[in-house]
Amino acid sequence: PWLSSTRRLDLFPPVQSDAGDGRGALSRLFAFELSGLFPNLQELYLVNLDWTAGGACPHQRTFAALSGFSSLRTLILSQCQLPSFKAVRRIVSSFRSLEVLSWHHVRWPLAPDQEEHHAIPQTSLLPRTLDTLLFWSGNNDCDGMMLRWLSNTPLPASFRCIDTHSTILSLVPEFWDRIGSSLTKVTIHLE
Repeated sequence: PWLSSTRRLDLFPPVQSDAGDGRGALSRLFAFELSGLFPNLQELYLVNLDWTAGGACPHQRTFAALSGFSSLRTLILSQCQLPSFKAVRRIVSSFRSLEVLSWHHVRWPLAPDQEEHHAIPQTSLLPRTLDTLLFWSGNNDCDGMMLRWLSNTPLPASFRCIDTHSTILSLVPEFWDRIGSSLTKVTIHLE
């Protein structure tokens, strides 16, 4: 592959034009178009992608295509809108060699009757290699669901490093109870 030396890929959606918003198509297709071109990719930075715009909900094969990034170690999601919490879990679980998850203002629509304290499905496993979490608050309901999943998934990763805001500390106490003994580095940004 002609991009075999590439280690980091940053994907930004096109600016909205008069012809419509192209973010949905880019979001939907990048996994299919790019996964085979970057066999040694280690970092993937997805910013401001909207998988809900223009019918952009990912197809089932999208997650299989994401697993084509087999050498990926760092996933950075920033300002992303996803169709559901299930999609979030499947995206994170697609990268089997993932070591660092960076989460910045990621959101998805919550059903009116869906409260953040409901049981979190445990159908997607975390990569065993995941040990660093950079977690920046964006939506307390979405953040709470994500932290519950991270702490309750079967065979959870042993987090060694976490970098977060002070507002996250009280959001999900069971998360801290579950991972506290494995942490070797904690960075907390006071607000």
